[in-house]
Amino acid sequence: MVLFDPCSWQRAAHALYRARVPLVPALITRAIRFVFGAALPHPAAIGRGTKFAYGALGVVIHKEAVIGERVEIMQNVTIGGNARTDGAPVIGDDAYIGAGAMVLGPLSIGRGSVVAAGAVVLQDVPPHSVVAGVPGRVVREGIDAKEFLFHRRNDSRYTARRP
Repeated sequence: MVLFDPCSWQRAAHALYRARVPLVPALITRAIRFVFGAALPHPAAIGRGTKFAYGALGVVIHKEAVIGERVEIMQNVTIGGNARTDGAPVIGDDAYIGAGAMVLGPLSIGRGSVVAAGAVVLQDVPPHSVVAGVPGRVVREGIDAKEFLFHRRNDSRYTARRP
């Protein structure tokens, strides 16, 4: 239901922001923080089909972040900048970001990659990889996220990776 989906609220705010409507996008962003307990700023680009677990509880997204289509983001995830460099992360399509993970700095998470719960990612992640640990390191490459993640196996929105 759209009323209880913070991503729908953010998309509406983003559309108004791109249309240069004053004040309303900022008010929607504040409402998202109050109602859902998440920081989903209106300038952030969030792709279609992206899902936030548990109503985006505790999620913080940088205003310059770019999130692809069909990305799954669990609770208490931070996608933001770091104190040393300017810029924000770019998350590729079909990625999965586990609970409590932090993706920090101007880096990219490749298409179909999996960020493990609690990982702290500080460097680029190649497509179809699994990254885990603090700091995050690639622990497996060449995965098919549709097969790797149990809940995606029978989901028609995700297509199997073609080598």
